[in-house]
Amino acid sequence: FEMHSHVDVTVRQEGELTTARILSAFAEAGRVDASVLAALNVPGCTVRTPTGLHRADDVERIDDLSVLPSAYLGGELSHLTPERWMFGIIETNRGCPYGCTFCDWGSATASRIRKFDLERVFDELEWCAKNGVARIWLADANFGIFERDVEIAEKVADLKRTHGYPKVFGTNYA
Repeated sequence: FEMHSHVDVTVRQEGELTTARILSAFAEAGRVDASVLAALNVPGCTVRTPTGLHRADDVERIDDLSVLPSAYLGGELSHLTPERWMFGIIETNRGCPYGCTFCDWGSATASRIRKFDLERVFDELEWCAKNGVARIWLADANFGIFERDVEIAEKVADLKRTHGYPKVFGTNYA
């Protein structure tokens, strides 16, 4: 906040539900100004107010990842043409069991890994391939940690053979 005076709100931890709650609060108020920001008390966010920073309570991690909609499968991205895509980002799982000192990922979650449904992962990968997304990046902390990751890699290879995409498949490893 000190270095970026233009930032009024930050979201901590998993952001999907917190961001939706913040946007709902703004919509309810019908505006975004200092008084609305001062009254914003959405768990998982920190807000710059006229009297200083307000850090709302933390939020629980999302246990059931199926509550998170897919922008790929929900149609929100269907209007984009292939040349508009720099890359697609897909999560197959979320979390990290490690607490490595050089990485904030595990220190932020250091608990069990939760998996997205494999059918959803396959459907998202297929959507990307059929829509000419040349580069796919997995947002997983440790691709290869589960046996099913071999199936995912095989699916990507099959999509490349069938559709010509993706051209690049990037991951993070433990």
